[in-house]
Amino acid sequence: MEYVDGPNLRQIEQAGRLTPREALQIIPQICAALQFAHDEGIVHRDIKPENVLLDKKGRVKIADFGLAKILGQEADFRLTGARDVMGTPHYMAPEQVEKPQEVDHRADIYSLGVVFYEMLTGDLPLGKFDPPSHKVQIDVRLDDIVLRSLANNPDRRYQQVSQIKTEIETVTATPPPPAGAPSRAALMAAYAPGWEYKSKRTLFGLPLLHVSGGINPVTGRPNISRGIFAFGQIAQGIYASGGQAVGVVAFGGMAVGVLAFGGMAGGIVAFGGLALALLAIGGTAVGLAGIGGMPLLVHPIHGYHRIGAFVTLFLIPLFGALVAHFLVHFWARKRAVMQSFPAGQRPPAASAPNEKNPLARAQSAVLTVINIILAVLLLFAGWTAFRLNVFFNTVFSSSS
Repeated sequence: MEYVDGPNLRQIEQAGRLTPREALQIIPQICAALQFAHDEGIVHRDIKPENVLLDKKGRVKIADFGLAKILGQEADFRLTGARDVMGTPHYMAPEQVEKPQEVDHRADIYSLGVVFYEMLTGDLPLGKFDPPSHKVQIDVRLDDIVLRSLANNPDRRYQQVSQIKTEIETVTATPPPPAGAPSRAALMAAYAPGWEYKSKRTLFGLPLLHVSGGINPVTGRPNISRGIFAFGQIAQGIYASGGQAVGVVAFGGMAVGVLAFGGMAGGIVAFGGLALALLAIGGTAVGLAGIGGMPLLVHPIHGYHRIGAFVTLFLIPLFGALVAHFLVHFWARKRAVMQSFPAGQRPPAASAPNEKNPLARAQSAVLTVINIILAVLLLFAGWTAFRLNVFFNTVFSSSS
C-alpha cells in the first residue's frame, strides 16, 4: 500500500480544522477517485472519514478496499455469508443492510453523502435530520446535492459520482442565490407537487402497482413509475401506461414494448400515429410488414380500407387502456403520499399544493389523453392520405 504522509479525514474533523470551504475542495477529489474505481467495476462499500487520506499537499487518497466488490462477479460466500452485512453502520446505504450482496456503485454515493453531510455540519444524518444549511452558514444549493445523495431509493440518488463533482464545482464557481430563495427543484415541484402510490406487495423486487405524478421536489424531475403495473408521466413495467411508457405491453404518447400503442409506438407489434416495429400499424408505418396510410415498409399488408380491422386492432384496446389509466390514476391519487419539500425549500406558491387544481391533480392522465388524441389524429391523417391516394389514382385512371 502507498504511504500517505498525512492524516485521515476523521483526524482532521476531530482536530476542528475543517471548514465548509475546505470540504468543498476535498469532496470533488473523493468523487474523482470513486468515479475511477466505479469505471473499473469496483464498489468500495466502506466509504467513511477513516478511509479518506490527505497528504501534506491536500491530495486525497481512498484507502481500505478490503470490503470492495467487483461488479459482475459472483460473491464468494467462503469469505462472507450470503446475508453478512459489510460496512460501517452509520455510513451504509439502506440496500447495503437489506441486500448486502446485491449493492452497486450507488451505495458508495449514499456513503459519500453521509461523509459530505458530516464534513459540513459535524453531525451524522441520523433519523429526521435538517439540511446542512440549517446547521451551518453555507450555500443553500448544497442542500439539494447532499439530500439527493442521501435518498433511500437508489434510483433517486445521483447515478454517477461524477455528477456530484460537477454540481459542487458549479456551486463554487457561481454566486449563491438570495437568502431564503428556494432551490430550482423546489420551484419546479411547486407547479406540480410530486406524489406516488406503491403497493406493499412485490414481485421480482418490483411493487405490484406503482402510480406517480408531478415533479420530485428533491430532483426537480418528473417522477418515474416502476412496477409490474406502472402508471404515470413516465412509466416502466410489465404493463406500462403513461406519457412515456416502456414495458412488455405499453400504452402512451411515446410507447415502446413487445406490444405498443401510442402516438409514437415502437416494438415487436406497434399501433400508432408513427409505428416502427416488425408488424407496424399506423398513420405512418415502418416495419417488415404492416398496415398504414403511408407505409414505409418491406411488405405492406393493406391500407386503411379495412377500417373494421383498424377499429378492432387499435381503438378498442386503446380506449380500454385509457379508461384503466383514469381509474387507476384517481384510485391511487386518493391513497398517494405527497413527496415533501426539503426543509426550508418550500416555495411560497407551493405552501398549499395545488390539490384543488384538476390539471395538477390529474397531470399524468391529462398528458396521456392529449398524446393518445394526437395518436388517433395521426392515424386518421394516414387513413386520409390513403383514401386521397386511391381517389386520385381513380381520377387519373378514368381520364386516361
